[in-house]
Amino acid sequence: MTKKDYVKIADVIAYNRNNTGLAPGQWTSDDTLAGYLVALNDVAFMMADEMAQDNPRFDRARFLKACGLD
Repeated sequence: MTKKDYVKIADVIAYNRNNTGLAPGQWTSDDTLAGYLVALNDVAFMMADEMAQDNPRFDRARFLKACGLD
């Protein structure tokens, strides 16, 4: 994978963290929204782990920040 691929993946994760697709109040509960965000966080961390194994120069912290995880 290339840096361009990493950027695209981070952009998709960040977009989905910020735009859940539902207006406030449309979630069945706060727990459902929290679960959605936890799942996205898990995807970001798992992707970062795989990318780090794929490329020793991969900057895990930078990727996670680009995903919206500071």
